[in-house]
Amino acid sequence: MAREKNEAVSAAMAAQEFASSSAPEPKAEGPSPWHIGLTANSPYDYLTVGGVTFHRQTEDVADKPNAAGETIRIPRQGQVVLLDADTVARVKQAAVRKVIRTASKRPVKYDIADPRYRRDASDVPVARFIYMVPAAPLGDAPAPPPIA
Repeated sequence: MAREKNEAVSAAMAAQEFASSSAPEPKAEGPSPWHIGLTANSPYDYLTVGGVTFHRQTEDVADKPNAAGETIRIPRQGQVVLLDADTVARVKQAAVRKVIRTASKRPVKYDIADPRYRRDASDVPVARFIYMVPAAPLGDAPAPPPIA
């Protein structure tokens, strides 16, 4: 019993030492623009992964209404957002841990790291439904394409 405890403590100390020695240096870079969103076959209109919300469609609203006084809305695929390197890494890590179970009437998101999770044949990785593409600097970046 004591031997098992000593081995567990040694393993924990070794893991802690490895984590502290291999920790990446903080990045001094600021946030950069990313075009993010959900694919057309996503079962959701929006989905939050790693603290970032991905939308299938967003709308640009014109400054002035049309002649009839109606607000002009231009639907766009996804959105352009500023994300720093740590946030991008967090989204990547979360995307591989999440699945969407599509067998039921209403799709449900699960975390595979949860000890209560049990694999099902209808589970689809969240990463199949999201996209993240580096965009040009905001002043130079065109708006996401309109939805036809």
